[in-house]
Amino acid sequence: AASTTIPQQNLLSVKKDALLIEGGTAFAMGWNYKDAHEGRGLNPALGIGYIHHLNSKWSTQIGVQGSIISHLNASQHIIKHINSDFGYNSIDTVVATKFLYYVTFPLRIQYNWNSKNSIGIGCSVSHLINGFGKMSTYHQTADAGITDLKEWSQTGLSRGFNEWNVVISLAYRKKLSGKLNASLIPYFGLMDIKNNSFFKEAKTERDMGIQLIFGYELF
Repeated sequence: AASTTIPQQNLLSVKKDALLIEGGTAFAMGWNYKDAHEGRGLNPALGIGYIHHLNSKWSTQIGVQGSIISHLNASQHIIKHINSDFGYNSIDTVVATKFLYYVTFPLRIQYNWNSKNSIGIGCSVSHLINGFGKMSTYHQTADAGITDLKEWSQTGLSRGFNEWNVVISLAYRKKLSGKLNASLIPYFGLMDIKNNSFFKEAKTERDMGIQLIFGYELF
């Protein structure tokens, strides 16, 4: 009986799926106010990804990451204000959020130029899980100004920030070695990071910038 032989190049045309550990940094552009610039700087990212090859040219990638928005320096609000002596004396308690922590779920479709280079387009959905910053109390009088200032670090400071964020992105990925790759990912946020009515700012604060992510294939 005649046997059918599959050419060797066809056996190798579709790559194996891969599980990766990923880590890197993002440079966030931040946003401007009249007298302040906020959210601009480097933010770390760490997570895992899974690549599924549809054929020799196309693949998809999903994953989960921990991500941060930091360098927040204009996100203060007063949570307690006590007046006495007809406004001559006051005691204020102020919250200043500095970091926001998210769990992020990226999805990307990629076109593989060759065995080492690919381009892609994708989106990610992020859920705000916590905030970190400082709380302070102080006594203020018309004569002496601010006195008795006390400050301490505090978690759970995410009030006034929107719970969800969505970004769209482009990606260029290059294979550096057998299991190591690097991706350059410009991204643009579609949602407002802050609640405008809470912070009394009629402005859209978008998360936008560029990521550099390294991935290592575990198997």
